Order: sequence, then structure tokens, then C-alpha cells
Amino acid sequence: MASRDPPPATTYAPTDVPSGVALFLTIPYAFFLPELVFGCWVWVLVAAAQVAQPLLQGWVMYVSLTSFLISLMLLLSYLLGFYKKYESWKVLDSLYHGTTAILYMSAAVLQVHATIVSETQNLTNYFINTTASVSAGTVTTTAQGHRLRLNSVSRGADDLSLRLREIGGWRGSLPLSPPCCTFSTPSATITTEGSGSHAAARKALSEPG
Repeated sequence: MASRDPPPATTYAPTDVPSGVALFLTIPYAFFLPELVFGCWVWVLVAAAQVAQPLLQGWVMYVSLTSFLISLMLLLSYLLGFYKKYESWKVLDSLYHGTTAILYMSAAVLQVHATIVSETQNLTNYFINTTASVSAGTVTTTAQGHRLRLNSVSRGADDLSLRLREIGGWRGSLPLSPPCCTFSTPSATITTEGSGSHAAARKALSEPG
């Protein structure tokens, strides 16, 4: 009897991950664009303000620049299909964006404080820092939204996979041959078991009593 075990998986890419340009039209992967754009805008604006508050804005520069580079590499891994080689890519993506949301929240708080301080020092830097604070808050929101939506999609895919496995196990438990049957005749009692004994039953019935 042939084995019912499914063939080993050769890829870990689910069907809900599109490829090419369609990636930017699918949630949560569409969050990469605002995350990269506003993240780049944060460290560009802080640098344009000449990092007037080094103790505060130094951390903002570090978080924004590091997160921008990691997000860019993660996006390239989606576009080029590198993530398919790793089973735990969803866990890595979720952990990264959760950590990014926390770090960016702390950076946004420090940037807001630097903005308040710069209001009485340099009006130009004040407007630049205000824009950087809004951008940092936007990245925080998009990173958190990416993580929550990815976890929601993962739970839905896991539930579907579990249901399909249950259906497959139920079908696999069904017998392949009909149950045992007993025919009673005046001359003999024949017990058949499966389709292989039908010929023997007909032969016994055709014999004279």
C-alpha cells in the first residue's frame, strides 16, 4: 500500500506573499514604503538641523539610520525571494518590526523634547525638528501596524493549515475496501471480505446444492 505521507516541503513561502510590484499593494508588506520613506526623512532632517542636541538626537540618528538599512535589506529579501529559504522568516519579521516600533517610540519622544528645546534657540531648526518628530511617529505607527497585520495573517494561515490536516487525516482513516458482508443461501453461507473475494462467492453460488 502506497504511503500517504505528503512530500517534503521545498519552500516556506506561503501563498499570501506576492512577488514583484504586487508586494507593495498587499498589507502588511505595503507598510515597507512609508516605513522607508519617513525613516529616511527622519535622519535626513535631524542631520539638516546639525544635531543641535547631540545627547537627545544622537539616539534618534542611530535608530532611524539602523532601522532604515535593516528594513531595506528585509524588503530586498522579499523582492528577490531570499526569505523562502528560511522557515522562521515570519517570526524574524514580526520580532524586527516589534522591536523597531519600541525603539522608534523612544526616539520620537526624545525628538519631540529636542523640538521643544529648539523652539527658543533656532526657529529654522524648530520647524525641521517638528517635521522629524512627525516622521518618527509615522514610522512607529507603520512598524506596529506591520507587526500586528503579519501576526493576524500568520494565525489565519495556521488555522487553515490545521483544518486541512484534520480533513486529510479524516479521509485517510476511511477504509479503502467495503466492509465484510455475509450472504446466506440454502446451500451455503459465503462470507466475502473486500472486492477480491467476489469471484469466489459467485463460483460457490453457481455450484449445485
